[in-house]
Amino acid sequence: TLPLADQVALIYAGTSGALDNIPVARVKDWQAAFLRAFNTQYAEIANAINSEKVLTDELRDKLANAVKSFTENWS
Repeated sequence: TLPLADQVALIYAGTSGALDNIPVARVKDWQAAFLRAFNTQYAEIANAINSEKVLTDELRDKLANAVKSFTENWS
C-alpha cells in the first residue's frame, strides 16, 4: 500500500491533466520516477500531506508545481 501522500500525488497528477502528453505505455515509468522525486526532492510536501492528512490550498499549489516541474523535465 502506498503512503497517503503518494496516493494523493498520483491521483492529483492523473486528474489534473499533467499526464495527458505521456504515452500510456510510459505512465508506469513516470509514476516510479515521480514517486522517487516526490519523496526526495519534494519530501517537504509529502511529509506535510502525510502528517496533516488534508490537502490544503497551499499544499495543493505546491503539489501542482512539483508535478508540473517534474513532468516538464522528465523524459
